[in-house]
Parts: sequence; C-alpha cells; structure tokens
Amino acid sequence: VLHGETRRFEFVEEDDGKSVVVESHMVPDIDESGSVNGFYSVTTDVTERHAQQRRIEVPAGPIG
Repeated sequence: VLHGETRRFEFVEEDDGKSVVVESHMVPDIDESGSVNGFYSVTTDVTERHAQQRRIEVPAGPIG
C-alpha cells in the first residue's frame, strides 16, 4: 500500500473464542505529486459470506 498500490487481504481472527473471517481493503492516499501520504483501510466481517459460499460449493448427492 505504501508503494501506491491498492491491496485486499482476507484473514481469520479470534473474537471471544470464535473464528471470524475478516476482509480488509487498503487504498493509498496519493497526493498531486505522486507521493504516498498514508492509506485508508476498510475492514469487514465476512464470516457469514464464507459460510454461505461453503454451503453452495458442497456437492449435492445424486439426483433421482
């Protein structure tokens, strides 16, 4: 991020003994001269989204 590139990370954190999947987006704060002054970050709990994706990806049994 401090080299001027947007980054996205996903990682697992422990919160009150539970595993929580977290997604973090980091965007550099670049001034008119192209210098990076810092970055902005937004972090979101995506645990439920991951659970839904796992349910969708589980193959169904034979039909019929």
